[in-house]
Amino acid sequence: MNLINNGTIPKKDKQKSFANPFKYLVLIFFITGSCLPVVANDSLDLLKRWKELAAEGNAAAQNALGVRYYLGVGVPKSHKEAAKWYQLSAEQGDVDAQKNLGRLYDQGEGVAQDYQQAIKWYQFAVDQKNDEAQFYLGTIYQTGQGISQNFEKASTLYRLAAEQGYVPAQIKLGKMYWDGKGVQQNFVEAYKWLSLAKKHVQPFDADKRVYEAIEDLDVLTKQLTSSQKEEGQRLALEWEQKNKKE
Repeated sequence: MNLINNGTIPKKDKQKSFANPFKYLVLIFFITGSCLPVVANDSLDLLKRWKELAAEGNAAAQNALGVRYYLGVGVPKSHKEAAKWYQLSAEQGDVDAQKNLGRLYDQGEGVAQDYQQAIKWYQFAVDQKNDEAQFYLGTIYQTGQGISQNFEKASTLYRLAAEQGYVPAQIKLGKMYWDGKGVQQNFVEAYKWLSLAKKHVQPFDADKRVYEAIEDLDVLTKQLTSSQKEEGQRLALEWEQKNKKE
């Protein structure tokens, strides 16, 4: 049952939920899908305000407070407390909280590991086009954790995230094209997605998956004919131009 579609969990306008909570906000950056403000004023005063907003039912503040507890930023690190605030926010339709709560159930952090709950909350976030949730749900379908293994669904979800520029999904999709799992084997498409991932990786994305993708791309490149490589480069460039950010 999709609670969002039947109206039980409303979708949230994130800009409205953050409407004027602080006048002294000077910078916002994103950590695990949530806004955490960095301010010149006393951080304790800011944390107090976050807690007040969260207690009042502000979904964005509840999610942000959950992130603080998850990371231990300004509060004692507690995945259990993070789960509590993610749950409250997710039930109001906050997409980041839905993804974050799904991740906790997926990993068994702060809650008992429960793939069905993970799938449920990931799906809510996927319905709101969250690229990380698309990737994580795709991973569940690919590995068959708590659900029947389905490479086609996995590739579909990876593609949704990859088209949004999510590097880990571009890597997964490229590898699926290389192996012919969930999609028809196509080395040109594999080259396209792996080369895009390599080119657009950010410093904070530089984990084991990225290094593996770079190595895979080097191996794949040696297997391609010059015309296949040129076609892969053309497709990658075409994708970049189509998705160029203004």
